[in-house]
Amino acid sequence: MIGGGPVGLASAWHAVRRGQRVAVFEQFAFGNEQCGTSGAERHWRL
Repeated sequence: MIGGGPVGLASAWHAVRRGQRVAVFEQFAFGNEQCGTSGAERHWRL
C-alpha cells in the first residue's frame, strides 16, 4: 500500500485478512498533520 492514512491502513488490514502479504509505505511519519484527511475542511464525518 502506498499511503498510511485511514484508507491505506484499512485497505492493508483487509488485504492481510484475506491472506495477502502487505507493506505500507508512508511519505511522512504515521499520525502526521500532512495527510489528506487533516485540516478542518478535510475531516471525514460518518
